[in-house]
Amino acid sequence: MEFDFARHVLRLCKKSKRDNFLNDLRYTRSLNKVVEWCRSKGVTVQFHTASCGQYVPEDKTIFITQRARPKYQLHVLLHECGHLLIDKHDKNDRFKRGYKGDADRHVNRTVTHRTDVVLEEAEAWERGWKLACRLNVLNDDDRLAYDRTRTLNLHTYFSWAVRVEGYTRKY
Repeated sequence: MEFDFARHVLRLCKKSKRDNFLNDLRYTRSLNKVVEWCRSKGVTVQFHTASCGQYVPEDKTIFITQRARPKYQLHVLLHECGHLLIDKHDKNDRFKRGYKGDADRHVNRTVTHRTDVVLEEAEAWERGWKLACRLNVLNDDDRLAYDRTRTLNLHTYFSWAVRVEGYTRKY
């Protein structure tokens, strides 16, 4: 008879720890499914020590923090996949106006630029949710948690967009 490590751990843990373990296991499986989807699109996913996620289209790489729990990692990975979908399907769309101007100091301080970046971020979260449903890695019961992660992350962009220091009112 083979030793079942997961079952052994479950017996030793208290209920809340057991529930956390099972949830982490579920989200880890979902993470693997999304990583495989990325691989099928020619995109590499790398887990790193920074505290955020990032899609680098030039390198076809998505970076995800390894310091977070699997549920948060999954939410952020789906969001970064949303950027991949925007990049793939909307080459000349309105979403390309935001990040295209990041390097230009005279552009990146304008209301238009900052608004375009916030709109792209919000759209990436929405496309990430649609991808999660299509891949069956999240369901309606997960929507509230996903929306909380989205809100927490979008809040940083809203704060950046209205920051006054170095801000110009050019449209």
